[in-house]
Amino acid sequence: MKQEEIIKQLTNKLNHLKKIDFYDYFPNIIEDLDYMSEKLWIDMKSLSEEEQVDSRYEINELVISYFMEVIKIYWKEIYHEEVDYSFDELLSIGGCAAYDGKKERVLISVIGLMIQAINTMSYMQPLLHELRHKKQHDFYKEDKIENMINYPAYFLLIEKHYLYMKKHKNDSFYLENYTNLYPELDAEENSVNKLEEIIPTLCGKYQEKRTISEELKEKIILLQRRIQEDTEQIKEDLKEKGRIQTSISQELLIDNPINSFFTEEGRLVDSLVAVDFFLKSHPELQEEYPILKLLWNNNHPKSYQELIVDKKNLLESFPNHEINVFGITTTTHHQIEEFYQVIIKSDPILQIEEWQETNQKEKIEEYLKNHPTILEKYSKEIQELFLKPRQKRKSLT
Repeated sequence: MKQEEIIKQLTNKLNHLKKIDFYDYFPNIIEDLDYMSEKLWIDMKSLSEEEQVDSRYEINELVISYFMEVIKIYWKEIYHEEVDYSFDELLSIGGCAAYDGKKERVLISVIGLMIQAINTMSYMQPLLHELRHKKQHDFYKEDKIENMINYPAYFLLIEKHYLYMKKHKNDSFYLENYTNLYPELDAEENSVNKLEEIIPTLCGKYQEKRTISEELKEKIILLQRRIQEDTEQIKEDLKEKGRIQTSISQELLIDNPINSFFTEEGRLVDSLVAVDFFLKSHPELQEEYPILKLLWNNNHPKSYQELIVDKKNLLESFPNHEINVFGITTTTHHQIEEFYQVIIKSDPILQIEEWQETNQKEKIEEYLKNHPTILEKYSKEIQELFLKPRQKRKSLT
């Protein structure tokens, strides 16, 4: 097949997908994905080396655009919302914190990553990664607790890391600490998991109104098997690079908060203490990021007792009913409890206060041993905790 024929064929597939009803075009989507995940590579290899180099960006961008349209259908199905932004707009959302809004550099970087992918089905993973960043950014701007609880509670921890990452505004911090930044870890983990769900989700939607033929079913099984094989390879590659670790949400359920370090100016910095100290030094961030108001009272960090009262009031004011949080069925009260658990576990002083309230001195001793810079950064607060009655803590500014 000639270079222009490949480009024309991909362009036609993309145009049809944008215009035709999902239920009419679903069998063609499976055919298209099957072609792009295997036969496209054969067609590409039939081109001369010069043609391959000359056309690879155009072909890759067409495939990326096609996958973006498929993901939009999937996104609407799982989140019941339209994705109405382009691929480069999506990249600017995901990349703005790390690259200070330099969209062109992010676009070139991601397309370069995609060209090295296992096959074209793997292209979906970076797209889903950036969409996860979009969900993170939606959370950052929420200003009502009734909306906040529709997100995973650990998104608060992700937001704290995002703000710390954003304050550096340089590439080196982002690149050196990629494997310890929770916005990136969450996006990587989620995107790989979602890649496995796309075809089954679209099949489920199609079967609401139509019957899948035996011939189409066989193609779906083969395509899903190919995706799962690729996904396993992606997971292995990401693990080798340190990009997929234990789930953030799982780690928050253990007694001690996550123990990790950032590299800053050539030295290791305790991320838990560094992020917390930075946020307490900048109460003005509440205005731009409203959820932080949960942590403050008139520009003073709230004490453990104040937060317990807040939580009690919220539990009393909110009726307890089932809600769906990103595909997981839970309750409003459970979400409120989880949010306050994250607030406490991601704040060294609050965590110590909680253990002090429950007479768990051995945990406090072990905690301070594991995080020695707490004593350095919060010496006055530690003295206040142990030597006199609890009062409002002053801002560190």
